[in-house]
Amino acid sequence: MVNAISNFNSNQTLLGYSSIHDAVGFVDNIGAACYNAFAAEISVDHMKGLLDPWYSIPLNVVYNLGNMWVNYINLRFYTPSTVPSGDWAFFTVYTVGEFLMRFIYNETTSLN
Repeated sequence: MVNAISNFNSNQTLLGYSSIHDAVGFVDNIGAACYNAFAAEISVDHMKGLLDPWYSIPLNVVYNLGNMWVNYINLRFYTPSTVPSGDWAFFTVYTVGEFLMRFIYNETTSLN
């Protein structure tokens, strides 16, 4: 989008529209990937299994507590200058998303 603005400012409208098209296409690809992940992993049967019996929700949180703790620690102690990938925005959105997904993710097969 930054390229689009600079292209429009320099009267290169075709390049500006092309930049907007590329940016929107990238976001569309992300949306498709998220939809496919949700459709494959979070089905109606999965949600029924998560909500029945009632005590499976606290049990699920206990199951995922270790991962949630790591996410909290990462968000609490990493800064934009110390994040390993150097991309603070991606790191933050990924970590918060993973933390929230832990509330609805549960292992449906035995790990034994």
